[in-house]
Amino acid sequence: DSNGNTIGAIESLRDISARKQTENINLILYKISSALNSTADTPIFLKQVHESLKPFIEAENFFVGLYNEAQKTLTFPYYADEKDFMAPYSVLPMTAAKA
Repeated sequence: DSNGNTIGAIESLRDISARKQTENINLILYKISSALNSTADTPIFLKQVHESLKPFIEAENFFVGLYNEAQKTLTFPYYADEKDFMAPYSVLPMTAAKA
């Protein structure tokens, strides 16, 4: 008004959650690509991938399993669990379930 008092206000809100999600994905991908370029050691690389994911998703328990179709086995080059332990590259036979 003529006395300098505020009569009203205009507010603007913008949802930036999609932009933040994109930024987080790009940060994770950057960290993973940096890890890939900084080490040739698979377990160290997988640990760095695990650590890159932790701030963004629930990843306290995280493992990578590789299936060998010819031998019907599953190996774990990386296994992190809060309660269980599995030695790196443990081999598990995969057998068909019985009826």
